[in-house]
Amino acid sequence: MRSSLLGLLLASMCVSGAQGQGAFQIHAVSVEPLKDAHKCAAIGGLAKRPLITIRHNKVAGIALTVHMFDNWEGGRTIDHGTMTIKSNASGTTIINANTPGSSALKPPCNRSDKFSNYYVDVAGPSGTKQVLWARLRTKS
Repeated sequence: MRSSLLGLLLASMCVSGAQGQGAFQIHAVSVEPLKDAHKCAAIGGLAKRPLITIRHNKVAGIALTVHMFDNWEGGRTIDHGTMTIKSNASGTTIINANTPGSSALKPPCNRSDKFSNYYVDVAGPSGTKQVLWARLRTKS
């Protein structure tokens, strides 16, 4: 009887472990549409950080790395910062201006006549989801 109880306990620990980090998936990433307020002050904005919504399995505490960057026409890439956040048990993790660490994400500040594409990547233990946030050209 003891060995069967021990076996059941070990089996349940393995199942709960499989539902944790190993099974964690990022299903979708969305970023609110770019507004003038999101742009840097040099191009008339307020440097407001965008609302980023990450949908994933209902698992709490998984480290998610959020990276914002800008790919310019012609191949240049500019880093706009990286932050880490823990997944929310609800299956939806939100990043906004009040989220600790979100100040690491710098605003769009393209002051040229070249197009640039602003992306947000979210990486977890099972891979990365990337979303195009905006396409910007300040001078025309």
